[in-house]
Amino acid sequence: MSATVLREARGHVAALIGPQPPGAKLKNAFPRVARFVGLSERRIRAIWNHEARAIRADEIDALREAVERKEQATYVTDHASRLEAAARALEAIDPDFHRPEIDRLRNVALGMRHVAVDEGVTRAP
Repeated sequence: MSATVLREARGHVAALIGPQPPGAKLKNAFPRVARFVGLSERRIRAIWNHEARAIRADEIDALREAVERKEQATYVTDHASRLEAAARALEAIDPDFHRPEIDRLRNVALGMRHVAVDEGVTRAP
């Protein structure tokens, strides 16, 4: 086991935790990360606190896959936000004329957000 794998695992946990507001306790983020990754809360905490002596291949694979899912979720929700912004821009121009397109854009954005929630990716830490 190399230190590189331990650093990589901790980096993945940090990416999954994401930015926290000042004063937020990481204690609250560990259960969310653990559920998202499929590992125990204690194992996530051990990786974070540099207490893990070794990282199994299935654990590092689960962490990598979770980070990838989070990145995909970010892409989907960002795209949905851009569609909603386009709908607002059309509404500001002429809401009556552009009503079908505005509704279509909002429906697609809503559908994208529902897919992300159904897959459990937007509740990622």
